[in-house]
Amino acid sequence: HLLRESPEFGEFLKTALDKVIGSSKQIRLWIIMSTAHVEVHSIRIPKLPKNQLANAVYWTLKKSAPFDEQEMIFDFEIRGEVIEQGVPKLAVMAYVASRREIKDIESLFARIGRPLTGISIVPFALQNLFRTGWIDAEEKIITSMYVGNDFSRIDIYASNNLVMTRGIKAGNNSMIEALNEAYNKSRPNAPPLKTLAQSRKILFSVCGNSS
Repeated sequence: HLLRESPEFGEFLKTALDKVIGSSKQIRLWIIMSTAHVEVHSIRIPKLPKNQLANAVYWTLKKSAPFDEQEMIFDFEIRGEVIEQGVPKLAVMAYVASRREIKDIESLFARIGRPLTGISIVPFALQNLFRTGWIDAEEKIITSMYVGNDFSRIDIYASNNLVMTRGIKAGNNSMIEALNEAYNKSRPNAPPLKTLAQSRKILFSVCGNSS
């Protein structure tokens, strides 16, 4: 297992990138960072002149979800006008991201001679694919769910825009443990599932993935 900070990992990454995109330095390279280092918030602010929007979004977010601007990078996107209890407001998608994580990622790619054009997260990357038409969104409302081993995430899109993203502290491992416990309790006379590996095999067979 290679640590990201180690020279060996840098060499491994450089070799892998060279195989995929060659030696050209004209490539615009974007990468996906973990959503664990980014907080996304959907908020609403009063309709204001353009030069007052950033300040209004900043303080509205600080009030509802406080963050340390020394540790986090703040940005936002105005989504358009909405009516809230008869009052016109602006819908905003705001986010804060870890400065340290972004700096570490940028330093890694700069170190191997592959400076980044940008960094994103999966929910926003998928939003870009919807907006550009690379993925044809036939439905106005689309839900995307990722289930990992230790955590999961649900993303909801409306008219090609991300409107909600939530992390869930449960994944395959917790489902496997619950399946193992529930099966053994419900069938006391049947041979028990003695290992989590047996439960994992059952879960993945139901999901159509036996690997």
